[in-house]
Amino acid sequence: MKENIHLSWEVIMLLKLRLISLVGIALLAMSIFHDRLRISNTIGTILGAIGVVLLIFSEVLVRKEKK
Repeated sequence: MKENIHLSWEVIMLLKLRLISLVGIALLAMSIFHDRLRISNTIGTILGAIGVVLLIFSEVLVRKEKK
């Protein structure tokens, strides 16, 4: 028997935050390792840095909620 899973809006926002941060980190890696990409290195670096900050922020939120 299936149970309904109800996710709170905090969990959904946290998942979205992690998804955005992983996309930013992927863009950073792509801009570093592929010179022929249309993404310039500066834009990839900025998006990657934002992704890393968002990932750290989401981890802080998770640890704060566990306490």
